[in-house]
Amino acid sequence: WMTEAGWFHLPENPGLTESCYEKDVVPVIGERDSKYYDFVIGIPSRFVPGPEAFQFEGRDRLFFFAGTMNSCARRKVLELYGKADPAEAVVLDYVLEDDQYRDMMWTTKYCLVLRGSSHTNNVRLYDVMAHGCLPVIITEDFQPALDASLPWRETAVFLRSSEIPILREVLNGISQEDRYERFANLVLRENSFMRVFEWHAGTHWLAMMKEIRRRIDMHLEQDFEHQFKAEQDLGDRGKEEFTQLLENLGCDQCRQWWETPDLRLGSDYFGCADSENLIPGLLLLFNRHKRRLAMDGGHRLPGMLIDGGANVGKTTSKLFGAFGDIPYRELVHERPDRVPCIVCPHDTTLPTVVVVSVEPSVRNFQLLEERAQLNRWDLEGWYAFKGALGDEDGETHLSVIPAFDVDEVATIFPKDGDTRETEPVQVATLETLLAQVRQRFPDTTFGMDREALDGEEGTYGEIFLLKLDIEGAEAKVLLKSAPLLRERGVKFVVFEYSEDTWHSSLAETVNFMWGVGYFCFLMTPDDLFPMSGFFWDRMYILPQWSNVFCGITRDPDFGELIKMYVPKGAADLYSEALDLPHLQTGQ
Repeated sequence: WMTEAGWFHLPENPGLTESCYEKDVVPVIGERDSKYYDFVIGIPSRFVPGPEAFQFEGRDRLFFFAGTMNSCARRKVLELYGKADPAEAVVLDYVLEDDQYRDMMWTTKYCLVLRGSSHTNNVRLYDVMAHGCLPVIITEDFQPALDASLPWRETAVFLRSSEIPILREVLNGISQEDRYERFANLVLRENSFMRVFEWHAGTHWLAMMKEIRRRIDMHLEQDFEHQFKAEQDLGDRGKEEFTQLLENLGCDQCRQWWETPDLRLGSDYFGCADSENLIPGLLLLFNRHKRRLAMDGGHRLPGMLIDGGANVGKTTSKLFGAFGDIPYRELVHERPDRVPCIVCPHDTTLPTVVVVSVEPSVRNFQLLEERAQLNRWDLEGWYAFKGALGDEDGETHLSVIPAFDVDEVATIFPKDGDTRETEPVQVATLETLLAQVRQRFPDTTFGMDREALDGEEGTYGEIFLLKLDIEGAEAKVLLKSAPLLRERGVKFVVFEYSEDTWHSSLAETVNFMWGVGYFCFLMTPDDLFPMSGFFWDRMYILPQWSNVFCGITRDPDFGELIKMYVPKGAADLYSEALDLPHLQTGQ
């Protein structure tokens, strides 16, 4: 049926008779009984496309394959090309480490996709496409994902297993112009294979669902096209707003950023816009909920404020200054005789707010305690954890620079080659830290009524604000806290992204937050740029240092806080996205 569909690159050659079909395909599936409504789902690659994938030039090697020799077709390729000049072709009978694997795909024109222990439609196909390496699919049994909507025959090269002996000649016979057109389909065009199959960006599963709906009921296609177009329009508008901002900041190259793979922006404009910018709006929401909770009796706060990576207490000070009641408590503490003279006195036995400061550096923690003593944080609800937040409890080593009076780059996750001195440090997960805070304040409960959020019983938002500035550990802490996030245990999150310290990608973390029900924005002092779901674009990693603000999708307080921060701007796209029919239920 592949022949009838016209998928193969060459007409069948009667002189090439050594096929692997009988050995590789028939024993596994027999004769395939294909139906017109059959649908293939692409397997997500673990790799996020990098800027190297967009390079057409510099791919000097003709073809590449590395893997276990567990099929007839693979063994035949190894036999014929395993000893070829590595400058022309590399065929290996073992799996490479990720760095070597990616480099091979980035520097090769064509990558072979062959049946192994799994079908030819395996993850290798999506790996090579994510690296801009044109797939050469060698099989007599294959149906690609989204075959009705993507130009597979004009992009991949389809060969029969009997044509392996002429593989070199076939690939050398493809002209430079033809190869460029295939490459453009793969990575450069608006609806490129790379974009459609990049599952981190949100378009992958939308495209899959579109095709399923098309095959099940052709009448639904028009509705889905409208939805898909609406998402594309919103994403493009967000990207254009961000592009205009970068141009206003003087980045003339940013509109065509992919032409300069190493382009990165270092600017305080992004890095210094953080949780402190949100304090006025957060305070209004916090006090509103606190007044409502007070009507129910007992001492209950809307949630605690966690300053993860407190350093010497700059953010903690601002939180106490806004949310706390230290001047009044100081007066009551020092001159209790004057309390009868005060208009509207109030109780000071329980905290007005609970702020948790987490700092692993010994020197920084000493300065933090000095500031706490000077500003009398002990009169409010202050809990200090001398340690680091991480993805498991225990002890580890903190990389520090002793010569710094204030060390703002100390980390428990140093990159390879880090030569800094280390000091022992205690590590706790967010759940463990929560348990410690509950024990420290046994007469205070945290959280708001969940019914107002989603109609469920119970409470949510035990953590009102989670700020994470923890030098590369942000993603690990969030991933470890998945159960807490799914249960809406955190109301607002602000985390720092730094290309220099992170070991994972920003795309993966934003996608994870979207998956557990949180919508995220890239913060600037003047606007919020939506990044979640179909809004994601790789240009949001251009700033080397930035902060990301996330809230519970469809939480009315989240929408109100966004409006308070920036009444007009890119943030408006969030409310438009929530009006899309398929997001009406919050899915």
